[in-house]
Amino acid sequence: MSMDPSGSYDEEAFIAQMGTGEGKSIVIAMLAIFLVQLHGMRVHILENNEGLLERDYATNEPFFASFGIRCGTDLLDEGASVVYCLKKSIN
Repeated sequence: MSMDPSGSYDEEAFIAQMGTGEGKSIVIAMLAIFLVQLHGMRVHILENNEGLLERDYATNEPFFASFGIRCGTDLLDEGASVVYCLKKSIN
């Protein structure tokens, strides 16, 4: 990503990858808050496993709410700034 003279990033998407057991759930949640709060972006968090999706959503929903950010699991919910979704449902 590069920053333009106004201090804004000129990229429209950011993709990162971490291995198993490296704390990606909390890192992803914090990155989502950063992107929503500072850059006004809508964030989609992709999960491969439905059980992990439900766990991470339930765990992080109060965390997002503490920052005034609404999250959900429905891609069509325009009011949710952070959306957890299964990767296979958007392939």
